[in-house]
Amino acid sequence: MASILRVNTLTDASSNNSVATSTIFEGTNKAWIYTNAAGTTINDSFNVTTLTDTGTGQQQYTYTNNMNTDNNSVTATHVQDGAGREFVRNISTTGHQQWCYKVASSAYYDMSMCSHVCGDLA
Repeated sequence: MASILRVNTLTDASSNNSVATSTIFEGTNKAWIYTNAAGTTINDSFNVTTLTDTGTGQQQYTYTNNMNTDNNSVTATHVQDGAGREFVRNISTTGHQQWCYKVASSAYYDMSMCSHVCGDLA
């Protein structure tokens, strides 16, 4: 038999450091992903079901549980040298794209990438 715990605030065992449950539901990452350098493997993730390598330095991520709207905050980083520029594109309720572009050679390139998504789940 399933049970439901309904609370407005969570606190630690000493009744310090309390936080409203709305902060947990609205203010935490709803999805994140860390990929390998080739852009073909998910090394670790949360709420990301698939990774599609759409080209050199270009990846498409699909969420396990959709977001409520397309108005999400996506932060993207790459893991290697600082010679590249990241682009987050096509943010939707079902996923987003991340591209990495090397300025010095004017070309996209593969490398390990990370993304964090904040917003409301559907």
